[in-house]
Amino acid sequence: GMKIVLDIVLNHTGNFGEENLCKQFSRDWSANQYLIDACMTPFTQKDGGKLPDDYTDLIPGMQYDSRLALMKNTDKKNHDSHNYWHHFGQFNWDDNTRWYAQIAGDCVDLNTENPATAEYLINCYGSFIKMGVDGFRIDTGGHIPRLTFNKMFVPRFLDIAEQYKHMRGGTPFFMYTEVCARFQGSVTYRNQPCLSPYFYTWKENKEYAWNYDSTYWDTKEVYEQTSLASLDNIASCEQQYADNSHETASAMPTSANALLKGNDYHTPDVSMASGLSIIDFPLHYSFHDIASVWNTAI
Repeated sequence: GMKIVLDIVLNHTGNFGEENLCKQFSRDWSANQYLIDACMTPFTQKDGGKLPDDYTDLIPGMQYDSRLALMKNTDKKNHDSHNYWHHFGQFNWDDNTRWYAQIAGDCVDLNTENPATAEYLINCYGSFIKMGVDGFRIDTGGHIPRLTFNKMFVPRFLDIAEQYKHMRGGTPFFMYTEVCARFQGSVTYRNQPCLSPYFYTWKENKEYAWNYDSTYWDTKEVYEQTSLASLDNIASCEQQYADNSHETASAMPTSANALLKGNDYHTPDVSMASGLSIIDFPLHYSFHDIASVWNTAI
């Protein structure tokens, strides 16, 4: 029969706020829904909101800046006092900053290391597991540390899936994510295992500290230049990056699951599988000829 795989986003929201985390607009369902200015009413200070009262008079660039400041403290004021979003500003696709910085103007990076943010996302998407969806395709997973997946999301989603497996007829729940790695003839992304797709499929091979108390973040004023190493959970992700940013044996575990052993079937060893699979595969971007395929495979 037909299976339903829900495309979800854990990494970011849009730049128009979020109804429960940072309400910036009210929806007028009686207005023409094709006209954004008609159906989306700014939630301004005079009505108890945070957008400036002259919001509609601002030029588009200033409107964007006023919205973003409420989520990222970009004006040096602590608007996002619960730290539901990351406030880090320096983005590089090829290092650990891809986990915390804003990847695009309409992708405001959620603080997935904040238990309050993670719990909100789990409750939202967990409701679909309870309805019986068969799996998740997780957008922009490479912009979330593996440690965060393993500490916050994967175990919780699998627990909910096990509890409500009768809604899927008892079949396994499947999750796979987009790690966003363009390969150049190697399964390791630019010599960094921790940014590579295969890395996201493994459990942790050492223990890292993790603070599950969401009130911790209510005590922190975080701005663009705040040290990442000074923040609980993010500091652990930084340590994981340091431990796995080079091609060492511990950063690149191996498995014999894909190897043939004569004609004898051997049960795959999944004891170190995290429960998360991936979309990316090495030859998606680097197929040239059979020789290059063979060399990449071995």
